[in-house]
Amino acid sequence: MVEHRQISFCAITELTPHPRNPRKHNRAQIRAIAKSIKTFGFTAPVLVDRNGRILAGHGRWEAAKFLGLTHVPVVFLDHLTEAQANAYMLADNKLTDRSSWDDVMVATQLKELSELVLDFDIEATGFEAPEIDFRIQSLDETDTADRADEFDLASGPAVSVPGDLWTLGAHRLRCGSALENGAYSDLFENERAAAVFTDPPYSHAKERPTSFVNNVTAAIGKFQESTHHDPALAEALTQISEALKEIERRLEALEASAME
Repeated sequence: MVEHRQISFCAITELTPHPRNPRKHNRAQIRAIAKSIKTFGFTAPVLVDRNGRILAGHGRWEAAKFLGLTHVPVVFLDHLTEAQANAYMLADNKLTDRSSWDDVMVATQLKELSELVLDFDIEATGFEAPEIDFRIQSLDETDTADRADEFDLASGPAVSVPGDLWTLGAHRLRCGSALENGAYSDLFENERAAAVFTDPPYSHAKERPTSFVNNVTAAIGKFQESTHHDPALAEALTQISEALKEIERRLEALEASAME
């Protein structure tokens, strides 16, 4: 016998995150979920136990608060025991991890959507622009690829060695390590860079075990080890590191106030 459970609309304030929720959502993911809800509506109810504790849908609940919603659709799983509820929280998250994408199907659908005049942002699908471009390009026939990208490794002496500086019209290309201070003085001379991309391809954001600020400050710390002979530069790097930490603190405070 199939048991049908009713969807109720409950005030967000009546629901609480489960203290044993094993899944964490960062700010970027919550914003992405919020964009999806704003575009497609609240299509998946939040699942809660008899006490209003969330078993599945913590991200949707956070996104609803971010959007300023006062009520969300809810299904009460009051038939579950405490042990079953804890097990279900794990199953709901783990079982989805065991699925995989049909890359060709994903790319095809993204290509079709990109060719339509949509009344919503295609990133509401959860795919960011760089990945969308990359997947669509993966559909290109092999014979349409740029043959200039195909080459065999040359034999004989190297054409360029570390330290070489090439002048390419208005551009300059240096063969060397980005960790060497001299590389920048040779490349820029007395000029300053307008922008730097240090995370190819496409400067595409990726999930990391630590925050962006932690990564940058850690890199600054390593760089400072090599600038002990230049107190002014070391002090400037320290100020940059502290400024980044302050920016992150303020962003977190703004985010928290926006979700209240």
